Amino acid sequence: MVERSLEVLKATFAEVIISSNDPELYAAYKVRVVPDAEQGKGPLAGLAAGLQAASWDTSFFVACDMPFIQPGLMRYLWQWADAYDVVVPTGLFGSHPLHAYYHRHCLVAIEKNLRAGRYKIIDFYPECQVKYVKEEDLAVFGDVAKILSNVNTPGEWQQIKNQE
Repeated sequence: MVERSLEVLKATFAEVIISSNDPELYAAYKVRVVPDAEQGKGPLAGLAAGLQAASWDTSFFVACDMPFIQPGLMRYLWQWADAYDVVVPTGLFGSHPLHAYYHRHCLVAIEKNLRAGRYKIIDFYPECQVKYVKEEDLAVFGDVAKILSNVNTPGEWQQIKNQE
């Protein structure tokens, strides 16, 4: 899964950074790995580390357990990146904060939430300008639920592989 995601991301973006507190896991991939400033604070701390490490003001973040990411969908979301701090897909499946664009402006709100012990990514959204891109607008890219699905267990991975 990681290899496929890196292949898609490297073909789509000029810079790819992995946020991980276990850089040895990714040493073979020849990609910059950045750890969280403070461990144990979940994906929000990884988001902060990635934004701080990125060369650009706006960065795309994707979870490592999403095997069906598509460059076209990522490019489509980009069209709002200049006008918003966050561009995130949303729909019946909820929002996908780990398949979204974030501007460096979000760091103030992210760091405020980290200090307050609020680690859910979407908790800082009210302090930023957020564009929620509706599921029906993404349907042109295929089965949106599948594209944005994540895999958390070997059983889920096997189930997804069987559907192909």
